[in-house]
Amino acid sequence: MANKMGKGVSGVAFLIGIIGAILVGLLNGFGMIPTNVLGPLVTIFAIAGIVIGLTNIGKNESVPFLVAAIALTVVSTGFTALNVIPVIGSMVVKLLASIGTMLLATIGPATAVVAVIVLYQRGQ
Repeated sequence: MANKMGKGVSGVAFLIGIIGAILVGLLNGFGMIPTNVLGPLVTIFAIAGIVIGLTNIGKNESVPFLVAAIALTVVSTGFTALNVIPVIGSMVVKLLASIGTMLLATIGPATAVVAVIVLYQRGQ
């Protein structure tokens, strides 16, 4: 199912989803994005994630992608441990948590699509 829509669409979706999520996460971590803009951005990232899952992840890449997605999810929940760093700890946690949240907005839908495809293929 990978590259079904062509490299152009999948490459753009990947750039919007991953690079955009990191940039928006940074800006949001610094409080530079109003909340009324954040919702539509997350929606764009989710749509990009679906496109990534449908077009960028091939049969041989499915398991490594799913493992990486699990790792990202686990790591993004552990950022609060950095709060113990004096002075900058809470700022670092806020930035990393914001970036992690935006990445998960993209990777989550992609992971769901890839997981369903893998389960379907295994069931055949």
